Amino acid sequence: MTIKRMIWCAAAVLFMWLPVAAQPLKVVTTLELLRDIAQIIGGDRVVVQSLARGTQDPHFVEPRPSMVTVLRDADVLIRIGMSLEPWADSAAEASRNGKIRFGRDGYLDVSQDIPKLDVIEGKIDGRAGHVHPEGNPHYWLDPENGIIIARTITERFAALRPEHAAEFRRNYEAFTRELRADIERWRSMFAGIENRSIVTFHKSWGYFADRFGLEVVAEMEPLPGVPPSAKHLAEVARTMQETGTRVILVENFYPERPARSLAARTGAAVVRVATDVGGSPEATKYRAMLDAVVRAVAGALSR
Repeated sequence: MTIKRMIWCAAAVLFMWLPVAAQPLKVVTTLELLRDIAQIIGGDRVVVQSLARGTQDPHFVEPRPSMVTVLRDADVLIRIGMSLEPWADSAAEASRNGKIRFGRDGYLDVSQDIPKLDVIEGKIDGRAGHVHPEGNPHYWLDPENGIIIARTITERFAALRPEHAAEFRRNYEAFTRELRADIERWRSMFAGIENRSIVTFHKSWGYFADRFGLEVVAEMEPLPGVPPSAKHLAEVARTMQETGTRVILVENFYPERPARSLAARTGAAVVRVATDVGGSPEATKYRAMLDAVVRAVAGALSR
């Protein structure tokens, strides 16, 4: 056996006997924004992959065999929760990875500490559209909730790798400082704008609107998940004329034609934005994605 071969074998044996705590956590997230935040918090102590791409509608992602393969070796599965990603459940179940099952330390729903909007009480039937009984799951569009997401991830990483807890918390504090500075800058972009009413395609902008003092006067979908109809768009147009609304906000994975039709009828501007990391060239990180959204919306409202 050559010396090179002997060194390689010795290294392989040593790696096999390394304690589990010395190995990076294998983290899988449902969405790219969670991957970005988890990577920031975990640094070199984690390896993170996202199941969905930033260009996809997070409600409707088709499970792929590759997802099962990735989840099979995961130490942690991080998800938005609130019934947003049912497609991840089938992939996780198929992986037969007990570590990431509900109730285990490797299962992390980051919505647990989020102040939730649109929680539904009472009986729900099919006439309500594609609703989420636990509340509106698009909470990450409020950057203050991004801080809560980061804190939740930090505490779980610290519990799984206590020897690196101080490092995870330092990363969290740095992320929080930067994001809070962003929030103040983003607030200033809306200063002096009188009419802050907007129309959205889907009922996904309540958290964002509350944070920055906007009013969503209507959604283009008559019910969540139900495509816009001519009759409903006519009603939305009347609402826009009554309220002086001049901005239509649409995620870039939704069809453009209904928004353009409504804009032609009302003279409003159509603002198409990414709501996940990787959804547009500007959305390279969670903070960059939010920055692009704020700039686009504030710019349109200022015209």
